[in-house]
Amino acid sequence: MRFSVFQNSLTGKRHANQDRMGYIYTRESLLMVVCDGLGGHAKGELAAMWVLETLAHRFQQYAKPLIDDPKIFLEACIMAGHSRIMKLAALQNMPETPRTTVVAAIVQQGLIWVAHSGDTRCYHFRDGQIVSRTRDHSKVQHLIDTGKITSAAAAMNHPERNRLINCVGAEVPPVVEHSMPTPLQENDTILICTDGVWGVVGDGDMSLLLKQSDIAMAIPQLVERAHIGGGPSADDATALAMRWQDQAPPMLGTDAVDTTEIDDSAFHSTISMTLIDPASAPAMSDEEMDLEVQKINETIARMRENANKLGLNK
Repeated sequence: MRFSVFQNSLTGKRHANQDRMGYIYTRESLLMVVCDGLGGHAKGELAAMWVLETLAHRFQQYAKPLIDDPKIFLEACIMAGHSRIMKLAALQNMPETPRTTVVAAIVQQGLIWVAHSGDTRCYHFRDGQIVSRTRDHSKVQHLIDTGKITSAAAAMNHPERNRLINCVGAEVPPVVEHSMPTPLQENDTILICTDGVWGVVGDGDMSLLLKQSDIAMAIPQLVERAHIGGGPSADDATALAMRWQDQAPPMLGTDAVDTTEIDDSAFHSTISMTLIDPASAPAMSDEEMDLEVQKINETIARMRENANKLGLNK
């Protein structure tokens, strides 16, 4: 695979940045994750970190070097992240469980799979146009879907525009929404960003910026624009982007990643987890990790069995 990837985040008008982001790749598979810890609940940054870590750890275990079934993998890992939040919150006697949004995308064999819960978005851009984007799990999106909101201005200014109806870490387990696996074309750009970005910078401006600039330049500019545009109530602004360049010949002096020289068992990762005291989030023991892996295997087997019964794997 050959691609460019870049990430950036700025803290809003809060005491700490509750967003978490990262990517990890093998020779044949790439995982990208962005989580937005919910500020209205205690320790949202911990929920975001725990989900990010769960996905990255499982990817290291299962990408050998491909993920066998990306859709089932993403579903099982996000649910494992939810379980981890519930368990660690109980162990730490938290008055309520911390919560987070999540978008996770896997790219392999020229296709992209996307799974999400919440209102952090994944955009697919091609030639300056939006091919697709994820659907927000928010009160406003529900009102749009039911025809009760019919204009962009009404949605932007709605008093409940920040209210979510689905996330990871709530008492009710999350609903994970999946996008259909989509072929990537040369120079397609995948952008994952929190509402601190898309809620300030419009889709058209994002498209234009990404079309005109290399992502290593565009993403810092996008995040900075969102940070400034948010004004005195600016939210944390986080963005992670990947530009697909699989057909381009290798070029010296570029920031493109070429995975062809990576061994089957090797992986490379950059996980942003700043502003978190490691002592506040104890590492899981080997026994706990083994148990979670067993649960994921059981979930994968169960989902495949149900899919076979429904004829979805034919």
